[in-house]
Amino acid sequence: MKKKFLIVGDNHLDSRTPKSRLDNYMESSLMELKETLLIAKAAEVDYYIMLGDIFERIEVGGICRNRALEILLSDDGEPWPFEKYVVVGNHDIGHNPSNLNKSALETLIAANALRRVDEISDLGIRFLHFRPDLDDDLRAGFLSDIDSKILFCHASIVDQPSRFEHVLFSDLVVHENTKLIVSGHIHHPMESVSKTGVKFFNPGSLGRSKIDETHHPRVILLQYDYETDDIKHKYLMLKRALSSDIIFDLDKNNQRKFENKNTELFIEAITNVSITDSISSDLIQDLEVYAEKAKVEKEIINMAKTAINLTKTGGEF
Repeated sequence: MKKKFLIVGDNHLDSRTPKSRLDNYMESSLMELKETLLIAKAAEVDYYIMLGDIFERIEVGGICRNRALEILLSDDGEPWPFEKYVVVGNHDIGHNPSNLNKSALETLIAANALRRVDEISDLGIRFLHFRPDLDDDLRAGFLSDIDSKILFCHASIVDQPSRFEHVLFSDLVVHENTKLIVSGHIHHPMESVSKTGVKFFNPGSLGRSKIDETHHPRVILLQYDYETDDIKHKYLMLKRALSSDIIFDLDKNNQRKFENKNTELFIEAITNVSITDSISSDLIQDLEVYAEKAKVEKEIINMAKTAINLTKTGGEF
């Protein structure tokens, strides 16, 4: 028996447009949602899986919520020819599972636009919905007691160490029956295989609120062979997703990066300078001249002047 899945990362649907975006965020995001469903239909999948954070907030307003509901219920009046399941994400419930019953996501579930379950037992599938202690339980090895073949999660699983809170995939202890782990929550795409052959995927987020020129929304089309445990997959880029140069002001962002770099260099120079290194007899005067040429903000200059005066007097911050 073979089953096909279309797996979709964090959508972050919202009626509000992030400050970083130039377009209508809600319209663009709903267009991308519709395209993922059309891809699933064209690929003749059996299951459509959403990995959580369908919405940016618990309640995004009636227009966004109802438009999402309409899209998920049918293809212009015709029911979608596959089953649709959702993993609950932290944004969907404001980081608190008790908020589900008053969330926009619950509206989709109650209307049968999406199914929220803990498992599909006859397919060996387990859904690990967000909860505040999920990451801790993953580190503690609780997956070793879950004998499901496939795990769909909303957790901080990563393929490489990160400076943010995370659970390293290579450190996970899983049941011998587990062959596949797919997780949302972390927004950049990931793929890895453990020493025991367990495969890990994260398709990356669909929602784009932070400027990233390299990230383009995509989904995973995956086929699982239940007789051989063979897994085949491929990534499908969304053709309707607007490019980063259209939705973001890249010129302004690059200028901001340039200014920030100049500020970092200036602070580094001031931090490393000693009083005896002054060009003239007045270090503060030299600082002001240098800062003016470098067009450093006045607030940064004042901080540097304060640091020099404290050094001269032997004081501390």
